[in-house]
Amino acid sequence: MSSRLAALKKTIDTLSKQAATSRRLQTMPGVGPIAALAIETFTPPMEVFKFGRDFAAWLGLVPRQKSSGGKQRLGKVSKMGQRDIRRLLIIGAMAVVRWASRRRAPDGSWLARLMLKKPRWQSRWPTRWRVASEPC
Repeated sequence: MSSRLAALKKTIDTLSKQAATSRRLQTMPGVGPIAALAIETFTPPMEVFKFGRDFAAWLGLVPRQKSSGGKQRLGKVSKMGQRDIRRLLIIGAMAVVRWASRRRAPDGSWLARLMLKKPRWQSRWPTRWRVASEPC
């Protein structure tokens, strides 16, 4: 069983290193080879999304935005996208928050300011949105 898992892990690592999109996705904190391959495989082409927030809304991380004429109108959180990708991003965000709480996030960084205001378990929600909406 462990030899099959090792072979599978090696295959995932190889595939994630070959694809340019996966390599770029892995540069973001909290996104590893499995999450990068899942995003690349299960999402529509990134050209479909005008902004990073649109991608985060498709995943169900933030409310859909229906703004016009300078008025900001937020819709519902659709949760229309892949549930697995959402889970992987939450796990990655929690890992980043856990790392930052143990080793101290760099002073003045977005995460350090957030962790001063909110408890650790609440800091994960904005972090996953931040990861999902970063440009690839």
